[in-house]
Amino acid sequence: MSLSQNFADLRSAAIEKLEAIKEKPLILVGTATCGRAAGALEVLNVFREEVSKHQLDVQVEEV
Repeated sequence: MSLSQNFADLRSAAIEKLEAIKEKPLILVGTATCGRAAGALEVLNVFREEVSKHQLDVQVEEV
């Protein structure tokens, strides 16, 4: 696959993700080592539980 085709594929995937973000709220939780030490995994779990419990149309992602 050529470099230009790789770029086109990457660009297309990025545009799809941006469009998805526009459609519904996105919550990003930083879960690197420092975030985990500060309780990020617990925060992530609570966000996911509450979104599910209240049937919210929200995307929760770990970054």
